[in-house]
Parts: sequence; structure tokens; C-alpha cells
Amino acid sequence: MATVIYPSPIFGPIHSRRLGISLGINLLPSDGKFCTFDCIYCECGYNKDHRPTRKLPTREEVREALESRLKKMQEEGVIPNVLTFAGNGEPTAHPHFPEIIEDTLELRNKYFPDAKVSVLSNSTFIHKPEVFAALNKVDNKDGKCDAAYITLLKNLAKMGYTSVEAANYNNGKFYDRTPDQFKKDVESAGLKVLSSHCTRGLSKEELASGDFSSSLQWWDQCIADHKAAGMSYIVAPWMDVPKTLKELDTYCAYYNEIGKRCKQQGMSFGYHNHAHEFQKVEDKVMYDYMIEHTNPEYVFFQMDVYWVVRGQNSPVDYFNKYPGRFKMFHIKDHREIGQSGMVGFDAIFKNAKTAGVKHLVAEIESYSMPVEKSVEVSLDYLLDAPFVKSSYAK
Repeated sequence: MATVIYPSPIFGPIHSRRLGISLGINLLPSDGKFCTFDCIYCECGYNKDHRPTRKLPTREEVREALESRLKKMQEEGVIPNVLTFAGNGEPTAHPHFPEIIEDTLELRNKYFPDAKVSVLSNSTFIHKPEVFAALNKVDNKDGKCDAAYITLLKNLAKMGYTSVEAANYNNGKFYDRTPDQFKKDVESAGLKVLSSHCTRGLSKEELASGDFSSSLQWWDQCIADHKAAGMSYIVAPWMDVPKTLKELDTYCAYYNEIGKRCKQQGMSFGYHNHAHEFQKVEDKVMYDYMIEHTNPEYVFFQMDVYWVVRGQNSPVDYFNKYPGRFKMFHIKDHREIGQSGMVGFDAIFKNAKTAGVKHLVAEIESYSMPVEKSVEVSLDYLLDAPFVKSSYAK
């Protein structure tokens, strides 16, 4: 198969059997491949064979080139069906991906408001809140995982990991696999399906009216798909800071209802924090208000200990203030777990019983070494730490 290296930052439009008239947006260098995967079927070839020498296009360069091409298409009467982020690798690897998404949506609305915005991604960086939030703003999120990911899952099991938390539910699938396929893939690697990060934010109309029945219909299907995939937990990983306590209260009621529906299907529903939840909404700390106004029977909290510290707070103080509400921990550090010294893991784990934790999820915020080595070093730290128990499930 011939290797294809795409122009940057804009190419096309091209006629796609699947997408229609598609204008390509390539956030990677124009002279090589820049990707976190090396899929055997990739038309751009292998990373090692096509190392780029040029820099990534800047946000300004992308915006200028995109607007110029859209103007020309408008003048020529060429109407795109979709603006597609694709090209020479993984688009979400660009450090200004979220801002470029905002620019693209603005220009789409200006020139071709009926066109869709799509992102073809391998989902590597979906755990980053800014990437996750940006992807939730586009029309189509095509998150695929290479078939070699089963080998990666097997390697994780050999390292000592026991289960997985997904973060790519989209159109009824997980990483482009049906729920049954995803469950089979994970279990064939010797791991268990534990949990999933996914959510559906409320619209301005829903927040204003307090009627979120439409979103709950989406959740009914979502919950059914997660049950089919073998999930025990569904975790909402993000919520923008509401403008008022009334809006925040609506979200609490919304989460209570989602949690009730999860419980009816034998699952639990929770919320994962970042640092922004420690801001105040009117005169109340957002995170505290959420804990106090959600029903413990229906909503637990997956504490990301790193973001609590980054938010200038103490995880242990929250354990003592709200004992039993933190059924899951996201164990994370500035890079590999235990390497920065900024998170007091010994105190956190010594107070885990007060928190009510049942499961630990390791999340690597950034890598200072190859990815597989990074997750192995992080796990080794936890396995070797004398204050970390082998299991918290009982």
C-alpha cells in the first residue's frame, strides 16, 4: 500500500463515501507522521519511517488557512458536508486542540452552518479534561482503537493491572466496539471491565426549565449499553461551572435521577472531579454543594486526588468531612505516580477506609517515558508502597 502524507493544515475538500464532501484539517506537520499509535493499516505508514522535521501548525495558522479555504469554497459554491480533523496522525496531540476546535466551530457557523465537524481520533488523550470537553462540542467523534490494543491489554494484565476504566462511549460503542465485543476483548486479555467515563451535559433550555427528560432518554440507552459491556460503574467526568446555584441544583437532581436508573440496572453512578469544582458558585463551594445535594444511595464520588491537591485542598479533609462518599479513587500524579512528591499518597491511603473507597484507578496525567513503561512504573510504585493494600473491594 502506498504511503500518503497529507498537506497541513488544510487539505481537500475530498469526496468521501462515508462523509460526503469533506474538508480536511490536519493539525500535524506536513512532512511526516506524528501519532501515538503505529497501526499496520495506516495509510501514513509507520512513525519511524516518516519522522517529521517541520513544526506543528500554530493555532493562528490553522484558523487563517481554514477561513481562507472556507471563503473560497463559498465563492465557488462548493458546500462541505463535514469539516474533518484527520491527516498525518493523532489530532488531539496538538497542544492547542481545544482552542482550534472553538475556532473551527466559529468559522463553520459563519460560512457553512449546516456542515458537521468530525474528529477522527485514536482516543489516546481523551482522559485529559480539556480534550474530552472539546470532543463533546463537535458533531461526530470517531474514536477508534487499533486491533493491537488487545495485546496492550494483555501486557497490562501481565504488569499486574486487574481491570479497566473506559473513556470512549460514543454512539452505542466503546472504542468502536459493540458492548459485547468490548467486554469480550477485555476479558480475553485477563482483565475485568470495571467502569466508564461518559456523560451528557444539560442544554441551556434544560437548565432554565429544570426539565431534563430528553437527556434521560439518552441515558436509558447509555445505561443499557454499559450493562451489556459488563460495567459496574458509570462516572460523569466533567461538568462546567454553573452560573447559579439554581443550575447547580438542577444538575444535582439530574445526577440523582441518573444514579437511580443505574441502581435499577445493578450499577452505580458517580462524579469525577477536576480542580474547577473547588470554585464557588454564588457563596457555595461547588464540590461541597454537589456532595451535600446528591443522594448517597444514587451518587458516589470518584475522587481524583491529584486535582484535589491542584485545587488547593486536602483529600483527607474531604474524607473526614464526607465519610463514605468516595467509592473510587483516581490515583494520579503530575507525571508517573509517586514521582513528583506533590501528592501525599501515604496519608490518602491511610485514610481510605474513612473515604469509603472500594476501587483504585491509576491515571497517568503525563508521560516522562514511553507510555507502556510509564504505566508499569506507576503500578510498581503502588504495588511496592507499604501503605497501599492489595485490595479495597471487601
